[in-house]
Amino acid sequence: PPRWREAKTRARLRARLEQLIERHRQARSDLKSNCLLSVLAQQLEQPGSMSREQLMDETLTLFFAGHETTSHALSWTLYLLSQHPEVLARMTAELDEVLGGRLPSFEDAAQLPYTAQVLAESMRLYPPAFTLAREARSDTQLGQWDVPAGTHLILGVYHVQRDARYHREPERFLPERFAPEAAAALHPGAYLPFGAGTRICIGKRFAQLEATLLLATLCQSLSFELAQPQAPGRAADITLGPRPLRMRVQRRRAAS
Repeated sequence: PPRWREAKTRARLRARLEQLIERHRQARSDLKSNCLLSVLAQQLEQPGSMSREQLMDETLTLFFAGHETTSHALSWTLYLLSQHPEVLARMTAELDEVLGGRLPSFEDAAQLPYTAQVLAESMRLYPPAFTLAREARSDTQLGQWDVPAGTHLILGVYHVQRDARYHREPERFLPERFAPEAAAALHPGAYLPFGAGTRICIGKRFAQLEATLLLATLCQSLSFELAQPQAPGRAADITLGPRPLRMRVQRRRAAS
């Protein structure tokens, strides 16, 4: 039954994405330049370009890897900030100084180093992509274990990033870990929220920029307070999300 449900769900999802692709392929010309899916869909009409199956794969990747990951990262970050008022105070002071109540822009991201550190530490404690899967291309050895070619390997990113051998007081929320000097001294394999090597997440830089600007936009004018008696649980599905998470949102000050 689980496989039957999975097949049924996949079919429904693909049918929905087919509708989206077709709608964007036929979109008015004034809408096409502002939408990545429209740009990709237009390539179906170009000789030698991607096939419809390739476009479907790209759309699925954007749907899963480009939406839920960032929303989970922000949800965990807002929860952690609600539990650490001293970190929130330092971050909002930075936002007030740099932004002065206006919406952040691309150029502002480089001027918000502590905000970026807050996000980095949040993704250390609660990495949305909490495991990595790899396949051994050749016979190799990891420590005392022989790994034949074709073996599927699963790396627990969540556990690596809470390993006391690499992270001082690993259960604490300390954004200062990612200050420039401290981050440079970190073991390269001890922080993997975007993976590593040739298969590192292609959207890493965009995700970091997007999340930083979204967090700045939210926290410069709003405050978030946990509205439930217990900390959220960890829902380890495709990504690691908080469940349940109910927060009380209030205006911090008049939005500009």
